[in-house]
Amino acid sequence: MLTKLLKGIHRIEQYYDKARWAYIRKFRKLGALRIEPYRGFGDLQRAYINGRLLEARRLPPAREQDTIWQNVKAMYKRFMSREIPGALIQADFMGNQYEAYTDEEGYFEFNMEVNDQYDPEAIWQEVRFSLLNKIGQNEGPVTAVGQIKIPPAVAEFGIISDIDDTIIRTEATSFVRMMKNTFTRNAITRLPFEGVAGFYRALHMGSKKDRFKNPIYYVSSSPWNLFDMLEDFLEINEIPAGPLMLRDFGIDDTKFIKTGHLQHKLEQIERIISFTGNLPFILIGDSGQKRPRNLRTGGEGFSRPHQGYLHPGRFPKKARCASGKNWGEPYSGRGRNAVCRRH
Repeated sequence: MLTKLLKGIHRIEQYYDKARWAYIRKFRKLGALRIEPYRGFGDLQRAYINGRLLEARRLPPAREQDTIWQNVKAMYKRFMSREIPGALIQADFMGNQYEAYTDEEGYFEFNMEVNDQYDPEAIWQEVRFSLLNKIGQNEGPVTAVGQIKIPPAVAEFGIISDIDDTIIRTEATSFVRMMKNTFTRNAITRLPFEGVAGFYRALHMGSKKDRFKNPIYYVSSSPWNLFDMLEDFLEINEIPAGPLMLRDFGIDDTKFIKTGHLQHKLEQIERIISFTGNLPFILIGDSGQKRPRNLRTGGEGFSRPHQGYLHPGRFPKKARCASGKNWGEPYSGRGRNAVCRRH
C-alpha cells in the first residue's frame, strides 16, 4: 500500500515538474542561472565529480549578528531553490571534454579519466563546467570551476568523516534541537566541537608534518541544499576542506527520501574508496544514532582496510574510540581529540 502511494506521489511530482518547467520556458520566467559544482575526488586513473544547475539566488554572506529570522529566511531560500532539469552540461578536465544532462532535480555527475596533465604539486585539480543550452537570463555564458582531490604519492592514509555531531553540533538524536540548530543559526554561529580543527589538521598533515598530504572526505545525511553553509563552516573554523558527499532529499517509487540514512553513508564511503587507489582509510564518526554498530557492520563489506575513530559528540560519558579490532573500546570524553591524535 505504501509503495503504491509513493509511486503515485512520485508520478504527480514528475508531472508537476514537467508542467512547471514547460511553463517557465514558454513564458521566459527563468532568471539567471548558475552551475554549483561540488568538490570531487579521484586517483591517478579516474575521477568523479557532481554538481547542480540552479536558478541564481541572492543569498547574503552569514554574519555573527544575523537574527533568527534572517537565518530562517536564508535557509528557506536554500531549500526553495529552482532546479533546472534536462540541461546539457560540459566538463573540461585535463584536456578532455565530457557531457551530461541534468536530472529531474538539476543534478549532474561525471566520471572522467586522469591523464598526464595531472599536476602532483596542486592541492586540487581543476575542472571547468559550462552550460551548452541557451536558457536563462544570464548576460554571458554560464560557467563554473570545480575542484577534484587526488591524493598525492606521499599520502599515508585517507580520512572519511561524518559531519553532524562529529565536527558540528547538530543534536541529530533530537528532531526539535536539530531543526533549531539547522534553521536558526548560520555558518558563523553554528558551533564546532572543541579541538576538532586541530585534530583534523593533524590527521591532514600526517606524521612528517611537512605539508597537508592526507586527504579528508566528508559524508553526511544532510541535504545538498546545505552545501554552501557547510563549506563556509569548514573555512571559518579552519577545518581542512575536502569533498562533501551529501544527500538528495526527494521522493522515488519506494521511499519518501531517495536513500536511507545508513544506506547513503555506506554507498558514499564505498564510492570514495573505489576512486582512491590502494589508500587505506580512517573512518571518523560520533557515538549517536547507533553509528558505532552501523559503521562496523556496514564497514565489513568495504573493499579497503580501514580503522575507526568514534568521536563522542554530545555523549562524552558514552564515547568510544576504536582502532582496528578494538571497536567499542571506551575512552574519556575529556581530551578526546588529544587521545585520538596520539592513537
